[in-house]
Amino acid sequence: MDTPASTAPTPSGIRGRGQARAAGAQARPLLSSIFAAIASKGQKLDVWEKLSVNFESLKKALAARPRRSIERPKAAAVLVPIVDDGGPLRMLLTRRTETLPTHKGHVAFPGGMIEAEDADAAVAALREAEEEVGLDRASVEVLGWLDDFVTVYDDTTVTPIVGLVSSLPELRPDPKEVARIFSIPLQTLLSPASWRVEEASRGKFSWPMPFCDYDGEVLWGLTAYIAVHLLEFWPEGPPLEIPHHLIK
Repeated sequence: MDTPASTAPTPSGIRGRGQARAAGAQARPLLSSIFAAIASKGQKLDVWEKLSVNFESLKKALAARPRRSIERPKAAAVLVPIVDDGGPLRMLLTRRTETLPTHKGHVAFPGGMIEAEDADAAVAALREAEEEVGLDRASVEVLGWLDDFVTVYDDTTVTPIVGLVSSLPELRPDPKEVARIFSIPLQTLLSPASWRVEEASRGKFSWPMPFCDYDGEVLWGLTAYIAVHLLEFWPEGPPLEIPHHLIK
């Protein structure tokens, strides 16, 4: 289904990883403590190997923290799929077709409006991912819910659901909605050098907008905010800081 793909917090700055470290450290105590324990024992695992074996701790961290919940007239959900199938950890994304009524050609997570028959946002996100890209819901382990975001028109709540895909099935994009399915390695997303920030505006409001260019695609808008929010739970810290205090 058609899902809003951009968000508009009121004016603020986005800071880089160094400035965000202190604020982000409290949000990731479980993962950080595990990595510290590994280091203290002298185990020299590759960082991506370490990430791949700590999803249970990520699941616990998402469940244990206070989560921002926002009420708006409409509600949508998106699936944030992390693929861990033996290759590089990567985030699965789509590019919307040019024929959709809104956000034509934008990079987005699979998702859509929460329907009356959906038990909750997680059920909606899994259903939409199956409909849009053919990702069998049985192949996704739900790790938790990220904070709610609002769309640029401020009329729709978007709830991101983090899902782990350990074995990626053959995907089948819905040609009416999805022009391309692709992925970005988490190593790329975690690097501040992968990002640039520009000023976006709507009416009298302006806000910083992060962009990540990869493989001919541009990750930005609400999708970029959600991706960075997930990375706040990684021990390395997010590549930049987003203005959570203005999203409400």
